[in-house]
Amino acid sequence: MRRLAPIALAVVLGCPEEPPPPPPAPAPRPVARLAELEGPVSLERDGGAAAAKKEPLFQGDVVATGAGARAVLADERGRQLELGEDTRFKVGASLAALEVETGEIAFLSDDDGGTAWGGASLSTPFGKATLAAGTAARLRVRDGGLAAEVSIGEIELEEVDGGARTAKAGQRLQVGVGLVELEEPAQPPPPQQILFKVEAGKPQVKPKGSARFVPTTKDTPLEAGAAYKVPAGARARLEGDALVLLVQPGGAGQVESVENLGGLSALSLKGAAGASTLRLTGKQKAKLELDDVTLSGSQETTAAVTPQGKRRRIEVRVGELEVRHAGQTKVLKAGDALVVGGGAIEEPQPLKVALTLPMGKRVQVYAAKLGHVGLGLPDEPRRVQVAHDSNFEALLVEGVAAKQVVVPAPAKGELYWRTLDDKGQPQTQGRARFSADTASLKEGTAKTDTVHETGLKATIYFQRQVPTLTFTFAPSPGATGYRLRVYQAGDLKAAVVEKKVPEPKATVESGQLGEGSYLWSASPLDAAGNESGGGRMNKLDVVYDNSTTTLRIASPRNGDKRSGSLRASGVAPLDSSLTINGKAVALDAQGRFSTPVPDTDTVVFRLKADGADSFWVRRLRR
Repeated sequence: MRRLAPIALAVVLGCPEEPPPPPPAPAPRPVARLAELEGPVSLERDGGAAAAKKEPLFQGDVVATGAGARAVLADERGRQLELGEDTRFKVGASLAALEVETGEIAFLSDDDGGTAWGGASLSTPFGKATLAAGTAARLRVRDGGLAAEVSIGEIELEEVDGGARTAKAGQRLQVGVGLVELEEPAQPPPPQQILFKVEAGKPQVKPKGSARFVPTTKDTPLEAGAAYKVPAGARARLEGDALVLLVQPGGAGQVESVENLGGLSALSLKGAAGASTLRLTGKQKAKLELDDVTLSGSQETTAAVTPQGKRRRIEVRVGELEVRHAGQTKVLKAGDALVVGGGAIEEPQPLKVALTLPMGKRVQVYAAKLGHVGLGLPDEPRRVQVAHDSNFEALLVEGVAAKQVVVPAPAKGELYWRTLDDKGQPQTQGRARFSADTASLKEGTAKTDTVHETGLKATIYFQRQVPTLTFTFAPSPGATGYRLRVYQAGDLKAAVVEKKVPEPKATVESGQLGEGSYLWSASPLDAAGNESGGGRMNKLDVVYDNSTTTLRIASPRNGDKRSGSLRASGVAPLDSSLTINGKAVALDAQGRFSTPVPDTDTVVFRLKADGADSFWVRRLRR
């Protein structure tokens, strides 16, 4: 066996293994994201430039806005920066470490009320500005200098020459070439207010510092600390720069804060009670706080807010709404509903629509506890308005929608809806009147008609059922009784009715005879009960008379049990057409119908007659 020399062995044993390759560098984390863009905005990254879009931003990126443009930057902590036009902004390690060469920046509020801006710094060619906690301000940097307007909190500026200045809420700080100026506010800014506008009746207001509510018929500005109540028979609305809250009878609340700063219009209410409708105008971002529930959005939106015990039900009619509660956020679109309060937020659910009403026609709806209806619209998005009055003065819904708008059906009254063109002029309009359902055919005893013995033909007309008939005939001398026989025409072998009576008249109860042609006679009886002579034969026609001008429904009734064997039956006006749950129904010559009903919980009858559409909705139980 050959052995390695000691030196060679030492060399072999002393050679270290090659080191493993270094791990790949982690992907950079975004500092913020572009949340909103208007006008020409560009993004410079790694030496290149391109049109900006809603996308993540990384340290070293430069965002530049052109003339008439704006951009909003947001980070994970809820902080937002708004860049004005002609601004050049460099992204630092976070939104709390900024650099701006020229332009305008607004520090917007955040989920923590502005406290997240504490210690944030902004480097400019004229010095370094540092924000205190809870600060809201706007800074402008131009060739001539720097200007800072402080709305809330304070800013400290360390100038390039080593000096320092502090601007507090209400002050304006200017720094220019050879100029340092600190403008003191002449007067503290007035408290922000929201307008309480009276729509009907006498709502009540309690101004800040007052001990009692007073009725009012005038529009009243309310500031933080003021309260309102809307009793039965009254209506009012709270109107801000970008939101309107329509308060229904029974509504109440206290204004906790009003804010309109940095592109945000916000209203906070506590102790908010009763039903209301929220409308966002879309002019700027708007936010409504109802105790522990926050509703916000930046586009034109209409939403209904209804209390359900300690929770609230929110239904969006048009637009889009962001709902925040207990640290969770959900986005509701038109036709969605969500119940919030108590525990975690559930997923939004689409509203269930009993029927969709056509536009451009006279529509009548008969129902009890109908629920929601869809108001038909064109397939293309159009601006739409909905109201209870034909003048559209008290709007229930306003915004852009397509195909349908879902609203609750009134138990009684009218709904009007219309589309508008680009100039705000009315185009197509719809109208529906809602009434109680009185179409049920009432069973029971029909009226009595008399049929006289004349030898001629008598005709009996009926609608619901053949009435009770009283046959009268001439008395016969010496007769102790009479026998009445009624035959189906064409069949004199077997009487359909035969009865013995003691006097010259006989009653045939309702239901014994049906629609058709008959022959009848009455024979006198002697003391032994034998016929003493033949009676005169008379003709009788029983004819169904359809003089109804509306639908009459015999089945089903509201509350009937649903099943696969249920039938829909009734009578429709002559020269009309009928569908049940969208399926055409055959009518006989008298307008009568009887057809199976699918196993469903809602049966919708649609009648078309005389150019009008009418609907009846019946609810079935399981």
